[in-house]
Formats: sequence, C-alpha cells, structure tokens
Amino acid sequence: MQNRITASAMSSLLVIEGVTASPSSDLHDTGLIMVVPPEGVRIVTGVFMGPVTVDVELLEARPSEDDRQWEDIAEFTARRIAGVPVSVHGEMELPAEGVPDLAPSDSELVRIRVSAIGRDESFDLAVSEPTEHYLVQVWPCDQDEPVSWRSGSRTAASRRAARPVV
Repeated sequence: MQNRITASAMSSLLVIEGVTASPSSDLHDTGLIMVVPPEGVRIVTGVFMGPVTVDVELLEARPSEDDRQWEDIAEFTARRIAGVPVSVHGEMELPAEGVPDLAPSDSELVRIRVSAIGRDESFDLAVSEPTEHYLVQVWPCDQDEPVSWRSGSRTAASRRAARPVV
C-alpha cells in the first residue's frame, strides 16, 4: 500500500533514514541518489528548498516497471540500521506520522527504487508548492546487487556533473 507524504527539501536533499550504503558505491552517478559520508543515503531533489510529494511503498518483492513516465529512476541495495525505522523525510523534519516502517524487520538488506518526475520545473529554486513527485519503493533482498539507473532530466545530468569531494 502506498502512503503519500509531503517532505521539505533542504539544500536539494531528502533523507532516506534507517539505511546505509557504501560511500564508494556508484550512487552519485545516478544524479538522483547520493551517499553522505560516512554512509547516510539522500535523495537529490531539483528544488533547492521547499515541499515535494513523495509516495512511499513497502513491497514483498521487486515490483514490475511502473507505467508512468518517470524521468529519473535509481535502484540500489542498502543495509538496514538495527532499531531504526526506514523512512523518507526532509533534513530538518521528523518522519511523517502514520507511515509504517518501509522495511521488514527481519531483513538485513533491502532494495530501494526511487523514481522521480518534475525535477527540472523549479531547478535550484525555493518553492512553496510541490513541483516534484517521487515514488520510493522498498523490498527485502538476499544479496547486494549493482546500482541500476536511468535518467532523462537535466537536473540528473547537472547533479552527476557536480560530484562531491569525499
């Protein structure tokens, strides 16, 4: 079941809390996901600051491809942090109330797919109404798999070009 939240991007970032990923992974190459050392996972938004719409969904297995016209999609494996619920929210806010933990408690590894649309509409601006939409899907997995991604937005290309210094 999907839950819709409005999250507040700050400095073009949203948090995926409760998971870690290796800083040496290829996530930054997606232009949509990045690892903030030591191992924090972030969604990179198009807007610099303001609300974005996020649908979150806990699944039992890998979903089929969504038929919506997502501009950017990144899929990666992450390790759960014991005792910390998996959630998506803004850097300066708590997880939304009423949204369940996005990862099963008995799975050490999870696969996460983040899909995005609208990241070019208000690139690097502060907004007061959502102009971007994200879908974050999480399901258990048994082994680490390579990062997979595709992108069509100018924002993703711009974010890939601006690789952070680690």
